[in-house]
Amino acid sequence: MTFLNPILLWGVPALLLPVVIHLLNRLRYRSVKWAAVMFLVSATRSSVRHARLRHFLILLFRVLVVLLFILALSRPLIGGWLGISIAGPAETIIILLDRSASMEAVDPRQRVSKRQYALDMFKKEIQETSSSSRLVLVENVLCRPQEIAGVSVLDAMVTTGPTDTAADIPAMLRSALDYMIDNSTGRTEIWMASDFQSSNWRPGSREWQNISAQMASLPQDVRVRLLDLGETYGRNMSVALHDAVQRRSSDARRLSVSVDIARETLSQDVFPMIVTLDGTRSKVDVALQGQSMRYLKRMEIADEKDPGGWGKIEVPADENNRDNACYFVYGSHPPLTAAVVSSDTESARYLGLAIAPAPGLVNTFCEQSFPEDWAKLSLNALAMVAWQAELPEKGVARLVDYINDGGSVVFFPPSGGAEAGGAGNAGTNGFSQLLGFDWGAVDQSPAEEPFRIIAWEENEGPLAGTSDGRALPAGELAFFRRRGLRLSDGTGDNWHAIAGYQDGKPFLMRRSIGKGRAYLCTSLPRDDWSEMKNGRIIVPMLQRMLSVGGRRLSGIDFGTCGDWKPDNEDETWRSMDSPDQKDVRWHAGVYRHGGRVIALNRSLREDNPEIVDASELQDLFGEVKVQVLKGLEKQVDDAVQSEIWHIFICCALACMMVESALLLQEKKRRGRNEDSWR
Repeated sequence: MTFLNPILLWGVPALLLPVVIHLLNRLRYRSVKWAAVMFLVSATRSSVRHARLRHFLILLFRVLVVLLFILALSRPLIGGWLGISIAGPAETIIILLDRSASMEAVDPRQRVSKRQYALDMFKKEIQETSSSSRLVLVENVLCRPQEIAGVSVLDAMVTTGPTDTAADIPAMLRSALDYMIDNSTGRTEIWMASDFQSSNWRPGSREWQNISAQMASLPQDVRVRLLDLGETYGRNMSVALHDAVQRRSSDARRLSVSVDIARETLSQDVFPMIVTLDGTRSKVDVALQGQSMRYLKRMEIADEKDPGGWGKIEVPADENNRDNACYFVYGSHPPLTAAVVSSDTESARYLGLAIAPAPGLVNTFCEQSFPEDWAKLSLNALAMVAWQAELPEKGVARLVDYINDGGSVVFFPPSGGAEAGGAGNAGTNGFSQLLGFDWGAVDQSPAEEPFRIIAWEENEGPLAGTSDGRALPAGELAFFRRRGLRLSDGTGDNWHAIAGYQDGKPFLMRRSIGKGRAYLCTSLPRDDWSEMKNGRIIVPMLQRMLSVGGRRLSGIDFGTCGDWKPDNEDETWRSMDSPDQKDVRWHAGVYRHGGRVIALNRSLREDNPEIVDASELQDLFGEVKVQVLKGLEKQVDDAVQSEIWHIFICCALACMMVESALLLQEKKRRGRNEDSWR
């Protein structure tokens, strides 16, 4: 037996209080010999012995009451079959199965993955102690409650196998909570197993407060049993796709693929890396110094490969094979055309040069349009739109449909308009309602302290580092003017800042809409606004936005496994990289559907080594009862424990009732004696 509050056991000496009080009460009486009643002593000797026994029992039960209350407040736990038999099996057991990529790490002692170990533990414990409970499965990809007939079917279900996805623990708990509310589940236990990745638990999310408060307010008893699988083994290497860029010159087509390689141990080593291009495998020896590096692989593509193709990069097998490969695709590389919508001649000219600096060389082109003529643009042929003007009032749905279909749109602030302290657009047009933002006032920096970017996403996105690992010099540029943003409620929450100034205000924001993306840039490439005209940021930024929007024209796309969803669940996506049948919903790889090809890779969140400390979990769950169990170091029989404090409370009440009965009997005896003396 163990205790959740063992410090309260220091109160055991309080057992002496009833004894001390009893002795003090006895000092209140003095024995006085009286000759007239001496003859009664022998007659009442038997009655006195019975009274002493009764007094001893009363004192015993008072001591037991104090002891039982101390033990109950210490919250005792009892494990295995005895704990379940005392507490009784829960009416409903909800299994939250984390089958993210990181859960496929294999413990060298158990020779099974963390995910499989959790399944084995759940199956054995349910079979032995909770076979009568209703079983519900919630896994991290579909995140839908699924009632199962019994634990024997767990291994055969497709929704319990390995995946290349990331987990969202708050979303899984939300799904379990909704099931408990909708089905009035009675006494419920939530069984979880996790490696405690911070990116999966999201401890800073505001969802935790709502989830914990709603769980604690449920009328039924709810408790969480969490199996701690956070141990790492230090022998894992991972590879992740950073970028895949295709370029065409006068004599050849070249594909530049950059990947990020990382491992847990610090050492210098040479390992073989396998590169597959359109089914042809080749080996490259790579020297990795330190924990991580960015590796660039350049490959020539034959001209006859006009429809495009696919590739794969692998590192040697280790304790977790789910992070040993990444995938890429390339298309037919059609000409990429963008349009700049602006009435500011200077800004429009420079934006056009940044998008298409050498049309004949890099196969990119740019059109110029005035805001009043933008409705004449043929959006279907455009890879990107750069909007540098007041927000449109008509034809908004057409532009939003273009983004939803996979296009890229970047919005720059109007060069005129509201000055510092003034109001921007009215914010009442349809554009602001659909995209959730509006321009605010213009901020002017002090002459001696221009605005500077101090934080930006360096691993992905428009401001990511170069293919050879060098970071863009975003922090070196000075910004003299910028325009504020007003994000509306609801839709405005979907905007994500990917670069910000020193005062916390955003420089660049991004929002995904359907297959495409919209961007907000709060400054301009003008001498009176910023130093962006030197091209060190804005050229690679716009080129990357153009490349992302151009994927819709070449029939290829990139996505994150688990986050990307087919347009229609009935679509059949065939695996191109493996003869084995794979599920596009949760397996990384290259898939084809008709003329469309997509490369899905595991979520980069799974490569984040930061974990949540087990001691922080009770703060996340609030008043909900949580038991954290160290799984890989204990047998399954001892893993699940039950609190039995309520049994001690019941025993204490029973002792109090017996004591009361003895006191009543003593009172009746004294009453009879008084009557006899009269």
